[in-house]
Amino acid sequence: MANWDENYADPKYWDTRTPLYIGMPRLFHLYQDLNDKKLRRFLHSLKGKTLDAGCGDGRFIAYADVGVDFSIGMLKRTKQKHPERAFVRASLLFLPFKPKVFQTAYMVDVLSHIQP
Repeated sequence: MANWDENYADPKYWDTRTPLYIGMPRLFHLYQDLNDKKLRRFLHSLKGKTLDAGCGDGRFIAYADVGVDFSIGMLKRTKQKHPERAFVRASLLFLPFKPKVFQTAYMVDVLSHIQP
């Protein structure tokens, strides 16, 4: 696991970040495609109101009703690609929702960016 980077806690750090896969080796793309296909099949099977916790640039937002991220830049990019979805700017550590609003929540490639 990668070491914690103190920049991760600053939303502005993420505002200008590009998606992880840009500039990655070709083998990584094959690995990511295989994993994404499996994950998309699983996400497609989810029922009820769903939250994408740490939606980032919207890679998996098509499977959620609401996306949450604390980066304004990431939310702007994903809103442009998915204007039909609802988005909330918030920290995953302090979500602004009442209990049991969502039947399902998921996060992809997020936990490694939250301080242990």
